[in-house]
Amino acid sequence: MNTKKIKELYNKGYSSKKIANILGYKSHVTILNHLKSLNIERRSPASYLKGSSRARKYSINENYFNELTPRSSYLLGLFFSDGWITNDGVIGLCMTDKNIIELVSKELNSTYPIKVITPKQGKILYELRFHSIKMKNKLITYGCIPRKSKTLKFPDLDERLFPSFIRGYFDGDGGIRISKNNDPIVYFCGTFDICETIRKYLNPKINSKAKVNNHSTIFRLQYCGRRIVKRLGNILYDNSELFIERKKKIFTVL
Repeated sequence: MNTKKIKELYNKGYSSKKIANILGYKSHVTILNHLKSLNIERRSPASYLKGSSRARKYSINENYFNELTPRSSYLLGLFFSDGWITNDGVIGLCMTDKNIIELVSKELNSTYPIKVITPKQGKILYELRFHSIKMKNKLITYGCIPRKSKTLKFPDLDERLFPSFIRGYFDGDGGIRISKNNDPIVYFCGTFDICETIRKYLNPKINSKAKVNNHSTIFRLQYCGRRIVKRLGNILYDNSELFIERKKKIFTVL
């Protein structure tokens, strides 16, 4: 059996059926069994494109989260808030901000297409969806797990990366607005662990006594007042490179 050729074709994205046809084997099961004997993990069908060859044509930097930096910590915050993963390695990020989805795609060196979702009601959504068992496994080590909405915990990070992660999370599940009294309001939504860890980090730094409140099925942390919100913005955006421009702009005019 031509082990070298089988591994080469499989790594290029060819399906077991296509490899069997190319190499003249009667059944693709023979190829699958040989891959298993080599301890090569079987790909999910999600990693293929539709078409006659079914070869994978898109690529992404699967090692992006191997080392956390301020930039990758920001993306980690985005995936913790507005991202999702499946057990078979499909990873997605869906947001209303097209610019940030394009930024994430560029940051990950992705050639996957960005999907435009037009709901019957509400804003247009932009989704980047790709497949990577390797990245899925790495995200899980940080706590970004499948079906995470009610169980998500703040990741174990070096504290110097907290502002970048929190800024990413804020760009997904947070917001800033100006009240009727012309006072700025900043909020974070999520699990109790996420909101409470953010509270414990921010409160002493911005001289706030804010508490986490339970709103139905989610928790919410809210900061009010021009001075407190301005201090919060200084922490989130100091030396920042990645952010949603429209949110940062509100902080800059306070």
